Amino acid sequence: MESEKIIADLKQKILELETEGNILRERLDVYLLKNKSYYNRNKEKCLLKVKEYQEKNNYKTTNKATPEKRAEYARRAYLKKKEKMKNKLDKNIVENN
Repeated sequence: MESEKIIADLKQKILELETEGNILRERLDVYLLKNKSYYNRNKEKCLLKVKEYQEKNNYKTTNKATPEKRAEYARRAYLKKKEKMKNKLDKNIVENN
């Protein structure tokens, strides 16, 4: 009896969350489409604003790394992080024993 009531409540909650998710997805789509159309209409103006901002704040990057180099750097950082986590885990195991 009680388990059937719990199951019914959970099914109701699932339906509510699904409808809420659909509503939010629709609102997001409308927002994104609206901004995309604005950008398409004013593309040159937007690009000019970005360029001016970067020049004014000296924001342009000087990093001219190739995609291969970036992948190599990312892999090296990943392996270093993995090793650090392994050392931390080993240290915790030693401390607990």
